[in-house]
Amino acid sequence: VPVKKLAVPAAISKSKTDRMVPLSQRCQAAIDKLRNNVWTYSEMGYTMFAFYTREYSKHITVRQVERIFKWAGVNAIGRPVNPHMLRHTFGSKMMRVTNAAIVQELLGHKHLSSTQVYMHPNGDDLQDAIDNLNI
Repeated sequence: VPVKKLAVPAAISKSKTDRMVPLSQRCQAAIDKLRNNVWTYSEMGYTMFAFYTREYSKHITVRQVERIFKWAGVNAIGRPVNPHMLRHTFGSKMMRVTNAAIVQELLGHKHLSSTQVYMHPNGDDLQDAIDNLNI
């Protein structure tokens, strides 16, 4: 059964509420590939952690993820990046294809003002808005 949504439990949510976030077909395929080729399955279900440490007995920590992103950013684009930058990129890219209320919901914000922090329009966005007005 393909994974179509990602559960965000209240325990890790800033708003302390459970929510489900839809996944793109590309993300669904990547998760299915991991599930079928990497993660192990037992009678109790899939292994407890999606990503392990080198010992395979513990999940990777937030700090380890931050270090991986920093290393990858420096090697790929010559500057460090962090996981939270993905959230800003997601918010900006979503604003180009849908309305603010949808982006607000996807980011899990109660208030639109919180969502606006994640919107970073560029010159092309401004020109596209004018061109799409068609007057």
